[in-house]
Amino acid sequence: AGSVDVPEHIYRPLLAVALAAAAARYLFWPQLDAIKSSAPPSVHSPVSSRKAQGMMSRPTVVVLAAGKGSRFKGSAHKLEQSLGDLSVLGRTLRNAIESHLPVVVVTTQPLATSAADVIAARDVVVVPQALAALGMGHSISAGIAARADAPGWLLLPGDMPMVRPATLLAVAAALEHHPVAYAQYQGRRGHPVGFAAELYSELMML
Repeated sequence: AGSVDVPEHIYRPLLAVALAAAAARYLFWPQLDAIKSSAPPSVHSPVSSRKAQGMMSRPTVVVLAAGKGSRFKGSAHKLEQSLGDLSVLGRTLRNAIESHLPVVVVTTQPLATSAADVIAARDVVVVPQALAALGMGHSISAGIAARADAPGWLLLPGDMPMVRPATLLAVAAALEHHPVAYAQYQGRRGHPVGFAAELYSELMML
């Protein structure tokens, strides 16, 4: 299995959120070598009050796709670039869907149609470009607010098409035991970064 190259300008904001939450709650971060394993890890969803209400307790994958992508020098948005039979965003969403976890994508109107080609329209959260321009924190809070009843959230940038469904499931499984979890390969932290529901208030303050 290969590693996922995490752009520093994308990874650092998410890591800063996680570190702040960890410091506030004295959390222990599990070291999760999810990508290294060639076999999909075993995942057991915890029994919760949501299951008692007829729902399985599974974290939601929040795909963040509202950035301008200004660092990319091309004629179209980087998330619209072709990658096989899909766009970059489409492949990221397809992998998330194949994990069988709930998925929601936060994007702007220009990319909403492209996202809806892969995922149900009800799972597309459109934020005004003016708010999206204020930073990733607004996209994170918008996605989490749209799935506020979830037992946790996996934050996944839209330009991470090589993150495998098995990696998403491994981080989701780690959230059963830790309030914060992230993928790691050979000592390098990567995506997604997962947060349990107890950190809802901190995430909504971004």
